[in-house]
Amino acid sequence: MRGLLVSAVLFFQTTAFCQKADPGIESFRAYKSGSKVFIRFSIAAGSTCEGIIIRRSVEGADFLPIREIEGICGSDSASITYTEEDDEPVFNRRLKYLLELGRSGFSDTLNVFLTETGAASYLITKQTESWKILMENESGELISLRLYDVNGKPILVKETRSNFLEIPFAKLPASLVFFRLYHSNSGLVEGGKMMF
Repeated sequence: MRGLLVSAVLFFQTTAFCQKADPGIESFRAYKSGSKVFIRFSIAAGSTCEGIIIRRSVEGADFLPIREIEGICGSDSASITYTEEDDEPVFNRRLKYLLELGRSGFSDTLNVFLTETGAASYLITKQTESWKILMENESGELISLRLYDVNGKPILVKETRSNFLEIPFAKLPASLVFFRLYHSNSGLVEGGKMMF
């Protein structure tokens, strides 16, 4: 009997913790402006909560609180938009943001990857089986990557509207390779070389 009672208590505690995502959140997004990161979301008309905690997880780790909004949030009559700064932004890693809405529930999880390349417009990192080229491309511009061998012969062409491209080692010769990044809207061309 005692075991059944303990099981029932644990079941109800687990159910209470795993609440369904709150439907009152609209336009939940994170964006970069210069070297700063902002979290923007709206609370729909008719939805309110007692305080909001913004939580962030870096590459699958625990969600830690990064910002707190105190008091009554939202409105009975109008949609209210909030824009909060992430005071210690994390770049070039997979992130998740989550809103804890007082005691009324949680938002859906927001998955983001924010790129910071420094002075250059790209950053090259070596992965286990590929090279990854990170680019600042918040506007979703079409970017074309073209690889050439030392004689100027084209080796590979890839395109993306994302903020990164991956180049598998298996598709490249074991030698010096030159590359060019073409931006479709701005016409900017960046270039460099890599040793594979």
